Amino acid sequence: MFVVLKQVRLRVSKMNKRGVSEIIVTIIIIAITLVAVGIIWASVRNLTQNNLAQSTSCFQTMDKINLDDKKTCYDSGNNELRFLIGIGDIDLEGVLVSITAEEQAKSFQLVKGFKSNYLKLFADTNYDANRLINPPEKNSGVVYTIKLDNIGLTLGNAATQLGIKIVPISQGKICSEVSDSINGIGAC
Repeated sequence: MFVVLKQVRLRVSKMNKRGVSEIIVTIIIIAITLVAVGIIWASVRNLTQNNLAQSTSCFQTMDKINLDDKKTCYDSGNNELRFLIGIGDIDLEGVLVSITAEEQAKSFQLVKGFKSNYLKLFADTNYDANRLINPPEKNSGVVYTIKLDNIGLTLGNAATQLGIKIVPISQGKICSEVSDSINGIGAC
């Protein structure tokens, strides 16, 4: 009887070891799965948060950046385009300005610390490549003048085909939507 009891205990002991080993394998598989899900979630969350932040910042600029069509005009005597960019209640990094004439187009980024020999503040008397030109501050507007000859745009007799559009620059990236545009710009 003692031998039979010993054999039963030995079988139960082997079954317990096999059961413990299966539980450990199951726990390891669950742990690996949780780690993998955590890594994937962190990656997806960072990706969506970055894209959402960019989209939100661009969306917030819409209707808060505009061109004033009453202050935008073409001076044919000097071949200059005068335009006013107005900024609402937002802090802006800059603006992509695109000028079109007939089948030509030129663009530049007006950001803080911009220097150029073709753009000046309206009040300035000359184009100074060393002068810093900034986009408008929050809740303000600035009138700029651009010398079209200096950017390679020629109009001929088609001044009515002159146009301008502006696109905000937010978080270091150019937004995908045009904030405002004026086509068929009249004479000053």
